[in-house]
Amino acid sequence: AYVRALLTSKIVVVTQKDDWEDHYRLFESLSCGALILHDSMLAPPKELVNGRSIIFFNSLNELQERALYYLKHDQERLAVARRGWEMAMRRHRSWHRIEELVFGRPLNHVTDIHNLTLSQL
Repeated sequence: AYVRALLTSKIVVVTQKDDWEDHYRLFESLSCGALILHDSMLAPPKELVNGRSIIFFNSLNELQERALYYLKHDQERLAVARRGWEMAMRRHRSWHRIEELVFGRPLNHVTDIHNLTLSQL
């Protein structure tokens, strides 16, 4: 039910505890293809850019405003969600974490994600 909800959501809100960032739910949500609304991060992953591949918010009012805006602006929502998904597929897969542990950095960077088959994802 959880995965189905992620895969069918237009927007996913991800928040974090104070002074703790970079949790699995962020990448899990990005990989499902929804627009991610996330509370501000001190050090987001390199390719996560506010307004381009993710939307950050600083308050509950801002969260509500941004959610309502992107629900009314499908093309913008889909474009940001797509760039977030592409970033997650290129650089933040489980094997990238294993490569970082073993070799100190990810070795594989998928460049042509548009021609991947489901079995490769």
